[in-house]
Amino acid sequence: MRQILPLIVPLLIVALILRRSMGTRKVRVQLMWIRPAILVILACVTLAASPMPGPIALAAFVAAALVGGGVGYFRARHLELSIDPETGAVSSKSTPIGTILIVGLVVLRIGLRYVFPEMGGTQQGGHLAAEAVLWTDGALIFSAAMLVTQAIVIWQRTRPLLAGHAARSVPPAGQQ
Repeated sequence: MRQILPLIVPLLIVALILRRSMGTRKVRVQLMWIRPAILVILACVTLAASPMPGPIALAAFVAAALVGGGVGYFRARHLELSIDPETGAVSSKSTPIGTILIVGLVVLRIGLRYVFPEMGGTQQGGHLAAEAVLWTDGALIFSAAMLVTQAIVIWQRTRPLLAGHAARSVPPAGQQ
């Protein structure tokens, strides 16, 4: 039972991701910058409050930002975007590739925790608190880079849809 208990929360997260990916979601282009902006501000404030990490941690942070940006780009490119011809509302639907990517990242995280148990907080001796802070800082940088890149790519992809809708909804000159 003790071995199954830690798997319940990740399995619930995977189920939630799968459930949300089944339907379409409205894309509010005007408001899509709020969440990434808040996360970037939160990341900056959090990192500014921490002491300067060493060169290896800085390299890991750069890698986390690059990988997060790549994941965000990949996720945004694998969304099916559509526009309602009547209202001009943009909606998105995850493709199986995008869903597989997120589920794969969750499974990878769970797998790494079992292969390297010291990542899960069971390390004896050493500076576990400092390591935990570095891991969470890296995850924060990854998440911020992913959300910012995803928002930029979705914004770039919705612009032609909205421009096409606006061009179709403008009546020809003299017919008002």
